[in-house]
Amino acid sequence: MPLDLAVSRAVQSAHAPWLDSFAVPLTFLGAPGTVIIFAFAGTVRFLILRRTVTALALALTASSLPVSNLLKAIVARPRPDEDLVRVVVPAAGESFPSGHALGSLVFYGCLCAAFWGELPRHGRIIAAWAAALLVVAIGWTRVYLGVHWTSDVLGGWLAGALLLSCILSFSSRFRGLAKWRT
Repeated sequence: MPLDLAVSRAVQSAHAPWLDSFAVPLTFLGAPGTVIIFAFAGTVRFLILRRTVTALALALTASSLPVSNLLKAIVARPRPDEDLVRVVVPAAGESFPSGHALGSLVFYGCLCAAFWGELPRHGRIIAAWAAALLVVAIGWTRVYLGVHWTSDVLGGWLAGALLLSCILSFSSRFRGLAKWRT
């Protein structure tokens, strides 16, 4: 906890009103509701394009919400206290793991993978960096806004990486099975 507190205070030392107004909409891009809406839209798009395995993979990214809620219930870690850090946006519920960090890594990682085969080499590099920077920025906002400890964000990314790996592995096996049958 002392390391979490030190990192939170260091991140929040850059406090500025313009940064607050930047961090709030940015954190919204990782909100569970936003991720689910984006996943639904992506699922519909890929179903229309008859890319059912990709559509299924994007639909599965919505599983980040119940996974996050389950982990929060198991760990039951309280959110940062206003006496210790500056809380810009109040948040309810348990703290570990960060659902924003978990969900954004799963969704934006899966979205990047969905377009991977269609992009030229330089497009892949740009897509991977854009997804990674967005996920890191969303994680940063959670600490900056005072709603999570750094270890909550790291835990969310770790759980998200595991879930994303499962989704991509499943979709890869499913895609291989579909090719075998046709």
